[in-house]
Amino acid sequence: MRQIFLDTETTGLSPVAGHRIVEIAGIEVVSGKPTGREFHHYIDPQCEVPADAAAIHGLTSALLNGKPLFIDIAAELIEFVAGTEVLMHNAPFDLAFWTRNFRIPGFEHHSLTYAQR
Repeated sequence: MRQIFLDTETTGLSPVAGHRIVEIAGIEVVSGKPTGREFHHYIDPQCEVPADAAAIHGLTSALLNGKPLFIDIAAELIEFVAGTEVLMHNAPFDLAFWTRNFRIPGFEHHSLTYAQR
């Protein structure tokens, strides 16, 4: 069984309030063992990273300036998670940000769903 363990870091708690994704990281596991295949990107949120958010994850505006935009890594992210179970620490939180970001022109047709355990 193939699984992806994913985590997302953001500039705040609410995508509706304009907070953005600043990092996505994941590892692939097959039959309970890491395969060595990983996904990791810092993302330029194109806004200031508040000090309280930076204090939690250590990612500052200076560090993220010039990194790829979400649109630049979206296709690679889709390919990485396609056809597998994705496990997240706080899926409703992360998926709220993902859903907002996948409204980018060209990615509207991708739907994201989750099952809580």
